[in-house]
Amino acid sequence: MRDTRHGPQGLTVPNRLVCNELQGTAGPPRLFLLETEYLRTVAAAELIWVHGVVEEIRTGRLNWRGEELAELAKQFVPPE
Repeated sequence: MRDTRHGPQGLTVPNRLVCNELQGTAGPPRLFLLETEYLRTVAAAELIWVHGVVEEIRTGRLNWRGEELAELAKQFVPPE
């Protein structure tokens, strides 16, 4: 069974792709590649998250208007 995660626009991100390529028959055992595999998996997850945030801003589900943010921020400023 292939271990994959779904990314933006339905793309599939293979978690172990690079490690499998590096491992090969003459490469080191996977145990020595775990850190690289972890870092690539985290980077892929962060990219998926960024694409999601950009999509929310693009569609207006996440408000990024300065005037409205300034008005909202006033609720969190203690009175003088």
